[in-house]
Amino acid sequence: MTDAERLTELEIRIAYLEDALAALDAVITRQADLVDRLERHNRSLGETVQALRERLEDVAPVGAEPPPPHY
Repeated sequence: MTDAERLTELEIRIAYLEDALAALDAVITRQADLVDRLERHNRSLGETVQALRERLEDVAPVGAEPPPPHY
């Protein structure tokens, strides 16, 4: 294998690696966006659950009713 052939082979490999790197970068970017969106959604759900808990405590405080006789 001549130096020119080796150089061409290396350039081809580098081109494939650069393409793979660009594809992986795109995947990582999409995943980061998805994680951010899911974190915001999770935070929103947590706030909703907390608000519902507070409303339920206002309506019927925990332990306000005596337990049924069979306890």
